[in-house]
Amino acid sequence: MYVQLPQRYSLSAHFARRLAALVLCFTLLSFGLHHLGLVEGEIFVVLLLVAAVLAFIACFLGIFAALRLWFEGGKGFTNAITAMFYGLICLAPLLYFSYGYLSFPPLNDISTDLDNPPQLLSERANGTSHVYGARQIALQQQAYPDIVPRRFRLSARQLSEGALLAAQNNGWRLVLSGRQDNDEPQTLLDSTSFALVEAKTPVFGFVDEVALRFTPDPEGALLDIRSVSRVGSHDLGQNANRIRRFWKELDAVLVEKFGAEYNRAFVPEQFSPQDAEAVKDAPLPGQKPAS
Repeated sequence: MYVQLPQRYSLSAHFARRLAALVLCFTLLSFGLHHLGLVEGEIFVVLLLVAAVLAFIACFLGIFAALRLWFEGGKGFTNAITAMFYGLICLAPLLYFSYGYLSFPPLNDISTDLDNPPQLLSERANGTSHVYGARQIALQQQAYPDIVPRRFRLSARQLSEGALLAAQNNGWRLVLSGRQDNDEPQTLLDSTSFALVEAKTPVFGFVDEVALRFTPDPEGALLDIRSVSRVGSHDLGQNANRIRRFWKELDAVLVEKFGAEYNRAFVPEQFSPQDAEAVKDAPLPGQKPAS
């Protein structure tokens, strides 16, 4: 006579799956609340860290249960695998942050003009200007040598119109725009102007500040851009990438706006960091396109 013993059921695997499912819901809820603006950026980061700790525990329990089931047999292997899968999803933000932290310099403020950066909204309200330290300047020039001012064969007004359209295409929200110097006469058509916008990161939903400055030039107009993260002291390379994407979108907008003739004549002049101080004196080949 044979007696069949009941197969062992892994309570560790069951608990790991339930914990991982709860952490996954918690993580998705945190993302949703942050995107809706119901949770501040700093609190959102804390929530992600809490979720990462719990997800690590769930993964550890899942691995422990899977190993016991492998060597001792029993039921619950699916629960263990599910717990590890959910846990890894919740750990993905932490892994992303770790990769960015190790791969990019500790900067959260990137500007094409390191000597006189465009003013942010708070600086404009207080009448102050930001001054970069020598270390920050060195870090940016070493990590992002391509982030420099650009000159275009356009008037400042034409360039600002194209830049605002490019910002809109990138999903940025215009906060404030106007002339750089409020004392300039209203009838001055081609004066130094600025635009302040907010840019939202697509995945994590962080809202960052972007400042644009359009400076008239005898042969065209000079565009400076500054991108600043509001949360944290490390932007994980996002600000430099945002500026690069803006340049690309602006080129596409200007080519479409001025047509094929402008496409052949359009050669934006880029300046190295060493030449940034003398950017206004640098000659630009050719003339403006006919209006």
